[in-house]
Amino acid sequence: MVELYNQFKDFKSFEVVFVNKDRELQKIYCDVKSIEHDRIILHANNKKNNGIKASVGDEFKLHIYTENGIYSATSRILLASEGIINTEYVIAYPANSKHSQRREYFRADLHIGFKIDVALDDSEAPPFVIEGKTRNVCGKGMSYVSDKMFVEHESMNITLFFKERTIQTTAALVYSKQIVVENKPKFIHAFTFHNISKQNIEFIIKQCFFHQLDLKKKS
Repeated sequence: MVELYNQFKDFKSFEVVFVNKDRELQKIYCDVKSIEHDRIILHANNKKNNGIKASVGDEFKLHIYTENGIYSATSRILLASEGIINTEYVIAYPANSKHSQRREYFRADLHIGFKIDVALDDSEAPPFVIEGKTRNVCGKGMSYVSDKMFVEHESMNITLFFKERTIQTTAALVYSKQIVVENKPKFIHAFTFHNISKQNIEFIIKQCFFHQLDLKKKS
């Protein structure tokens, strides 16, 4: 459980999968607001989750995306409070935690050109664009390094410019943390892709595989 706690402590965004009253499988993305000794408080953006909401008493699985794969656990909703922008959930402390390495998390140090279109939360400021090259990429996410901390925003759309194709997807910030590069402070920002298609996931997996194969041939 200590390992799962560390994942909650360090990571900002994860997936909640539950079955609604009509016995349909639903998925929402949540951010951690606070962690207590026996419960965790989450925020789920109503717009980002297309109005999908869980109910008090619902049991669910949560998935925390990391560079090392995915941490999964089970929990249930103790309280739910719906706001105009966010729905706040109080959940029981997760149990039955597991760690797995799934194919889509095979990550390679591919430096792919990207563009992030960002819309600010609760602001009249215009949207802005971030451009750069990835530090690494996998079928479900990417990371890059910059000089500044990245703050979670309501709307983020990522475009990846591979030679063979351009991939567009909405995304969420997983973490933004400080690192040291050549004795200088930098920030690494990691994102998970939300609505990327299965075909594009498979394409990225293949690119990662070919990259690793090329490295082995050169060594």
